Amino acid sequence: PIDRARRHQLVVNIWHELKNIPYDAINSSVVWKGGNIYQTGNPNLKAPSMSSMMTVLSLFNNKLTFTGVANHRKNEIHYIEATDPDNKDMIISKPVNYEGETLNFGFGTEINLRLFKIWATKIRAWLSVEKENAKISGIQYDGWNSRTSFLFNNSVNITKSFGFTLKAFFEPTFTTYDRK
Repeated sequence: PIDRARRHQLVVNIWHELKNIPYDAINSSVVWKGGNIYQTGNPNLKAPSMSSMMTVLSLFNNKLTFTGVANHRKNEIHYIEATDPDNKDMIISKPVNYEGETLNFGFGTEINLRLFKIWATKIRAWLSVEKENAKISGIQYDGWNSRTSFLFNNSVNITKSFGFTLKAFFEPTFTTYDRK
């Protein structure tokens, strides 16, 4: 709380996460995915990691909230497909680590309103920007992407055991590393 009445709060979280590598990503067994495509693991993968910081400012007993997030990701895992060097009719799918890192910054605001005793509304808008700096299959990705989303949520509780929710969510298409 940042005031005596505890109506306003400021929260700061900082963490580092070392993620697990899925077993099938390091297992050297062959898994057939179709007539001419198979997947095999990569025992040389590094564990993906992410360092994050999140700040939340909540005002007027959560009626208005501002959020900021920063993420730094390294060693992300991606599957690449290539022609099998031993059999040109076969395609091999194999996991690799991105060579590089990704920075992500997100900013959002949320408004919570109680229009009537039985009706609550939440409106949220979010914008994030991402800095790509990675090499995948020999291709260098070095650019900025943005992502937006909007939420409009209505909740009506007519009695303690009966009510309904009407939600609308909009997120335009975005690309990351040339993928949608």
